[in-house]
Amino acid sequence: MKHARPLALSVLAIALLPGCDILDKIPKTPREAARLAGKFGMATRERVEETADGTIYRLMVESRRPATWLEADRAMWTDLKTSCPQGELHETVTTEPEDDRRVHDELTKHPAGTLFVRTVRCAPKFPFEFDIAADVEDDDAFQDMYRKLMSGEPNETRQPMLSWLFANDFNPRYQQMQTTLALVVHMRLADCPDGVAIRNLTLGVKPSAPGATDEPHREALFGFTTECVAAPAEPTAAPAPGS
Repeated sequence: MKHARPLALSVLAIALLPGCDILDKIPKTPREAARLAGKFGMATRERVEETADGTIYRLMVESRRPATWLEADRAMWTDLKTSCPQGELHETVTTEPEDDRRVHDELTKHPAGTLFVRTVRCAPKFPFEFDIAADVEDDDAFQDMYRKLMSGEPNETRQPMLSWLFANDFNPRYQQMQTTLALVVHMRLADCPDGVAIRNLTLGVKPSAPGATDEPHREALFGFTTECVAAPAEPTAAPAPGS
C-alpha cells in the first residue's frame, strides 16, 4: 500500500505530458472494455446508393481473431441493432467473404483481420408514406390525419388509430409500426372474433430538425383504421344426385 500513491501520481504525470493520449485509450465504460477485449472492432453502416428498388447499404466489421460469419452478424447486430437505419425490410445482395452457411453444414472460420462486409438492399418508402410540411404543427397534423381516416361511408365497426412514432436507435420507425399494428389487432379481436381488417394506412414523416438531440422525439405520425370482418358464410350442401 505504501507504493499506491506514488504509482497513481506517476500515471497521472505521464497522462498529462504534452501529446500523450493515454487517457483516450482507457475504456470509460464496461461496454467499451468488453469491446476492446472482444473479437471485433466497431461495426459500421455505409450508404452506397439509392435505387428504384430501395437503398443499398454496406455493413462492415473487422475481426481481431479468427471468426465465422455467424459471429460477425452478431457483432453487427450488437452495434447497429438493425440492418437498415429505420428497420426497413431488406435483402442481402452480396457478402465478402462469401457467406456459405446455406451450402456447408459447418461454419467457415476466417482468419484474424478479416473484414466482413454484408451489402443489403433496404425496401423503399411505402406508397402511403409522405412528408409532413415543416410549418405544420403536430396538433394540426394529427387532426388532419384523423379527418381523412374517418372520411367516406360510415361503418359502425370502423375505428381509427393514430400514434406518434419516436426517433429511437433501439426501436426504429418501421419496427414501431409493426408493433403498433400487432398490438391494435390483438386488442380488436375481442370485438371482432372473426377477424380484423386494416385499411387506410398512412404515415406522415416530420422533417429533420436542425440541431436535434439524441433524446427520443416525435419523428412520424402513423395512422390506419380497423374494421371487423364478417364470418364467412357456411357452404351450402350440394343436392343429392337424383333428388
